[in-house]
Amino acid sequence: MKKQQLTEREKFLISRSKGIGSSDCGSILALSDAYSTPYEIYLSKIDPLGSAKEENISMLLGNLMEPVLDTLFRRQTGYDIVPHPKMYHHKEYDFLCANIDGLIKGKA
Repeated sequence: MKKQQLTEREKFLISRSKGIGSSDCGSILALSDAYSTPYEIYLSKIDPLGSAKEENISMLLGNLMEPVLDTLFRRQTGYDIVPHPKMYHHKEYDFLCANIDGLIKGKA
């Protein structure tokens, strides 16, 4: 039997389930339920593929607007954005993570 390959989205969800990111914090602390409840965050960590939300209009627009906002930022500041889709983990607390979409070229 041939194993089915995971999509990039599925790989991302599995990776994201291994830590707590900034998007999770407001929901976990019940400071914001705009995106998820604490229980939904919990489910996303124990079953990242089974609990994944369908892409909604806000998610779609967010992804589509990234290059537009990069261009706007470049025009306003003169700095280029270099795509950098990578997840970083805190050196001491490896369950804390951040997803970086891009870096400002030439900035440390």
